[in-house]
Amino acid sequence: MRVKGQARDGLKETRRAVQALRAGVLEDAGSFPAALTALVQKGADGTGLAIKIRRSGAPYPLREAWEQTLLRVAQEALHNTLKHAQARSFEVGLDYEDASSFRLYLRDDGKGFEVSSWGTEPPPGDSTVSGKIGLRCMRERCRTRGGELSLSSRPGAGTCIEVRVPVRPRLLRAFGRRLLPGRGLFRAGEREARAR
Repeated sequence: MRVKGQARDGLKETRRAVQALRAGVLEDAGSFPAALTALVQKGADGTGLAIKIRRSGAPYPLREAWEQTLLRVAQEALHNTLKHAQARSFEVGLDYEDASSFRLYLRDDGKGFEVSSWGTEPPPGDSTVSGKIGLRCMRERCRTRGGELSLSSRPGAGTCIEVRVPVRPRLLRAFGRRLLPGRGLFRAGEREARAR
């Protein structure tokens, strides 16, 4: 019982430290896109991996819990790329175009793997075990928040992780934007200008 209690206390302390670190990254950068860019560039520094950051649409804030989750997903994806993929480049895409969901994609040009093995038990000695477990945890974390994480890969063709985050209309209205059915996302007052 005493060992379990110590393990639980150690886990709580670790979680607090990680939470403080994530919050610090967001605070220091000032915005989620800046924090994500800094995290990926710092993680790849000195590795020779070329980093590409792409953004479409005008950024709007996401819930802080989602921003932290997305930072963790990006960190895990970059770690897996550096450890397993033998990639030359890593691309990060932030897509703010869709009015109903934000999309983050993380893509490498590495050796890829057979996606059908993602949900199965790995063979003994499989060096990709830790990466697949980390990805499964990220997928579950996204699912519990109401989002979706998908993965596409095949041997010799690299890997792409995509996360879709539901956007709440109330949050967008607070940011001075509104949703128009079939029209996407507009700043307040843009509807008439776009219709012309």
